[in-house]
Amino acid sequence: MAIENPFSNVPNAEVKVDDWVIRLLQTTPQLKAIYDQVRNPETGEFTYSADYIARLIQNSDWYLQNGPIVAAQIGARTKYGEKYFQDEVNKYKTTISGLAKTIGLNMADPLVAAQISVFAESAYYNQWDAANLENQLVKQLGSMAQGGAYATMAQDIAEYANLMGFVPSEQDKKSYQTRLLGTVDPVSGLRLRSTADEIKAEIRANSAKTYAVYADQINAGSTLWDLTSAQRKRAAALLEVDEKSLSWNDPLLKDGKLFVSVDKETGKLAQRPVWDVDSMVRQDERWQYTNNARATYDKFTYELGRRMGKIG
Repeated sequence: MAIENPFSNVPNAEVKVDDWVIRLLQTTPQLKAIYDQVRNPETGEFTYSADYIARLIQNSDWYLQNGPIVAAQIGARTKYGEKYFQDEVNKYKTTISGLAKTIGLNMADPLVAAQISVFAESAYYNQWDAANLENQLVKQLGSMAQGGAYATMAQDIAEYANLMGFVPSEQDKKSYQTRLLGTVDPVSGLRLRSTADEIKAEIRANSAKTYAVYADQINAGSTLWDLTSAQRKRAAALLEVDEKSLSWNDPLLKDGKLFVSVDKETGKLAQRPVWDVDSMVRQDERWQYTNNARATYDKFTYELGRRMGKIG
């Protein structure tokens, strides 16, 4: 709960010093000198107005080092008591726990739990909003992230990469997640990260460069998966396998072999026509063990025998 700075707006005429201010002066080593300065040691009475004491506090090294926000929250803790403080810290713990799950931190990990407890107190004193809370979590615990929403986003990017002609490794997925989480600049405090759209744009550009004959269509928004569907379906049918079982690392698809050919007239790379897929697939050893290969061989044997006059 953000509160008004308790060290401001003290009436000039007010001489009585609130009990909580006295406790603050007594329990804060850096403010003890002010306590001794404004109090008559013999009578115990305060010889300066509350306004003057507030100004002394605001000009102290303690106040300047902590800053107005932290100093105000320390004052609030002293003024409203420990129950108030714990209630406010617990509110932050609830918010932080939700953000931690989103980031992918394991809340069952004792180290994470302990860090979040300490972190919640810092959040109270600094009055961080949700954006600052997430930034601080990434800064302090981001390297421990595993699952969560960012991992889900990384998986979505990996699936997109597959549609664009690449086979992402587990390290690639981790890299996507790390980039989505980002890092916090220690000097500026700014969080430097990539969006999912930015990473996908990089993948699309790389796909257009790798599979140049499809560049225009890829840049227009098509996926390599859709653009090469006819060739892959034909190859899968001849090999008698599920189309999805043929990854981009398959010997037939690697480097675009199945769907890219050299134009005999121009000598340039071109999109391989579907009818030309058959001859390439039949050179693959796997085809030799398919039913359609046996049928082809049987038909060839039959025709050869017929022409030699040995059959019917």
